[in-house]
Amino acid sequence: MSDEASVGDRVQQGLDRCLDALAEWGEKVAAFVCTGEDDDVIVTHDADGRLIEMWVEPGVQQELTVEELEDAMNDALAGNISRSQEALDELFDDFLEKWSQAPYSKMPAHPAGAAMGDALRRSLEGGRR
Repeated sequence: MSDEASVGDRVQQGLDRCLDALAEWGEKVAAFVCTGEDDDVIVTHDADGRLIEMWVEPGVQQELTVEELEDAMNDALAGNISRSQEALDELFDDFLEKWSQAPYSKMPAHPAGAAMGDALRRSLEGGRR
């Protein structure tokens, strides 16, 4: 009985570590905010791509034509989306790096661990662009 309990305890501890790692990564992604570079138009958005703020340098609206202002805003959005994707990719890579280390690296040796890893990988890769 004590061997069963110790195996069960080890399994529970391993699952708890997995859940803690997932929660930590989820918190990092949820807290992620990306702000553009110092320019005439600066945008800020979150990990879901929701625009949080767009700041336009005072006076730019009078200096640019409507089309030029639209282009500046679109360029700021595109640049921020690109920077955001790079930063989220780094978070994703850090997460996968953590999962490649012990004790997580031993999970794929077990069929249930391999299935869990495959499901996790598919769900995460599905979210990447």
